[in-house]
Amino acid sequence: MAPKLCERCRRLQTKPAKGKGWTIHHGPAQQMLQRIDDSTIAAFITDPPYASGAGTMIGALAKSSTKYQNSESKKLPELDGDSMLPEAWSAMMLAVAHQMRRVAMPGADVLMFCDWRSLSRLIEVLGGAGFGLRGTATWNKGNAARPNRNGFRSQTELILHARAPGKLDRPSDVYLPGVFEHRTIQNGKLHMTQKPLELMRELVEIAPPGATILDPFQGAATTGLAAIESGRRYIGCESSAEYHAIATDRLRNRG
Repeated sequence: MAPKLCERCRRLQTKPAKGKGWTIHHGPAQQMLQRIDDSTIAAFITDPPYASGAGTMIGALAKSSTKYQNSESKKLPELDGDSMLPEAWSAMMLAVAHQMRRVAMPGADVLMFCDWRSLSRLIEVLGGAGFGLRGTATWNKGNAARPNRNGFRSQTELILHARAPGKLDRPSDVYLPGVFEHRTIQNGKLHMTQKPLELMRELVEIAPPGATILDPFQGAATTGLAAIESGRRYIGCESSAEYHAIATDRLRNRG
């Protein structure tokens, strides 16, 4: 049996990585968010695990690599939280959402990626945590997306928009499109569900200049790159040790 770590050693093990304008935490979001002060976050932009990606329950519980990668692809680390029963996923997401609500500034925005399977559960989660639902936007991945026999091409993902009660102080109003046109990353992915940097550059504009954006499921920290490039501050959380290392390297080297 491994020796029990003292509290100081445990904290050092999970010491956050930091740079100019950014801090990222290694650990489950529902725990890492407890380190953040109340009412300090202007926007949450995140791509959580969907725990879907298949037509059957057995398929949804399969490893993420079997759902999101073909056999010819470079093997990437598995995704934490993606192979869960719906009830367990909803409980995990609700715990995260309650912490998000605590650290949200009045009027803070939430932009959360989802697919058609997870949309209804995510609406319940964010509403149950006290966020007001504002609508959805669509990411159109283009015709290179996976076709489905006798059905629609898997060409879109949804972005659920919610907002904390109150009003956020903004120097000017923001008007974002309802459809974002960006092709998926074809080569050089660092994360199985990595979003295009160009897409995230558009989404971070929801936050006021210089404000802090938080991504509780940061993956390879593409949200962080876009936030820092734009002059905003960034906080991220990632439970996977492999992806935490990738995110740290990307933010330190800006690539």
